[in-house]
Amino acid sequence: MIIKGMITTNDGPVDIAELKAGHKILNQMHRAFAVSKVENMKASEGYTFEKNPNLIVTKGTVVKTMHGDKKVEELSGKEFYMAQPNMRMVKDKAVPLKKKYTAYKVIAEGAGSIFAANYSLELEDSNA
Repeated sequence: MIIKGMITTNDGPVDIAELKAGHKILNQMHRAFAVSKVENMKASEGYTFEKNPNLIVTKGTVVKTMHGDKKVEELSGKEFYMAQPNMRMVKDKAVPLKKKYTAYKVIAEGAGSIFAANYSLELEDSNA
């Protein structure tokens, strides 16, 4: 789930806290999918990124790295590469944060992934 970050939509970036049903998010393949629901949940642990501090996600979030899908906690303190929407490769590290947060679960049927602060994340419902 996403705690903080700008979500890439077909109308431009939208703050995760402002994302609503009806917005069209872009997935990893740059295709637009309508958001059907955004659920607010509580989280007590988050992860941010050394090179992308404007993105905070919950433990268990799957990050789509250049070397496959990885849970964010597996990337803590380890270097990994991300491909951004413009195909620029970024070497980064995940950093754990202990704090209480509001996290957002985005439901967009068929999307599978979402761009948040220029990083591709797997949507939770794609594992169902």
